[in-house]
Amino acid sequence: MRPAHSTMNPSLSLTLAAVLTLLAAVAPAADRSPNVVLILCDNLGYGDIQVTNPAAKQPTPQLKRLAEEGTFFSHAYCAATVCTPSRAALQTGCYPRRVGLDRVPVEKGNGHVLTPVSKYGLHPDEITLAELLRPAGIWFEPESLMRLKLKDDDLHLQESKEHRADFLNSIRTRKDPVSNVHATHVASYLGLIAEIAARLETKLKWDPKKEQFIGNDEANQRLSRPMHNGWKL
Repeated sequence: MRPAHSTMNPSLSLTLAAVLTLLAAVAPAADRSPNVVLILCDNLGYGDIQVTNPAAKQPTPQLKRLAEEGTFFSHAYCAATVCTPSRAALQTGCYPRRVGLDRVPVEKGNGHVLTPVSKYGLHPDEITLAELLRPAGIWFEPESLMRLKLKDDDLHLQESKEHRADFLNSIRTRKDPVSNVHATHVASYLGLIAEIAARLETKLKWDPKKEQFIGNDEANQRLSRPMHNGWKL
């Protein structure tokens, strides 16, 4: 089964054309294209960053600087609230339903999102933002990454057709779920490390075995905080 294929409507085509025109205007030199970095954050609230809320609890000075020195669109909305459809819309400029990724068929995924082993995905004939940027000289390097395939002895992600069922099954069988405690622990630490670096406004080196910063006592002090009375680990 293949997802639906939809040609891009004229208004969205004009929007992407405007993006290309803007990029061409801000290119630093005639022989060099600008770098393009897309940042898509899950569960980010309108008031979570200083760009839209000066009183935000978490300082986001770099995002604020990007908005001040670049172009800020205050009424651009995400097309969906979960991973796969929102990414599909970002890549194609189409509503998720127009490209068949508003809801992944149950037999192809978990009902909402694709997994690393899903055999369902974006129709190969869809035109993506990356393809439109390529004529402007904006592409990724090295191109060999597109042809990279995992070997049998490489690290492969485990398949989980349904995370909730996988978790409940782990309780029943006493076996680790696909997203085990260690993987969740490491993922949580990545966010904490980035936040500490942002707050201290400095580069940090991390020792994954000791789970400590190297040569920065102030950063290490921020890895934990005093617990309320009666609580301990």
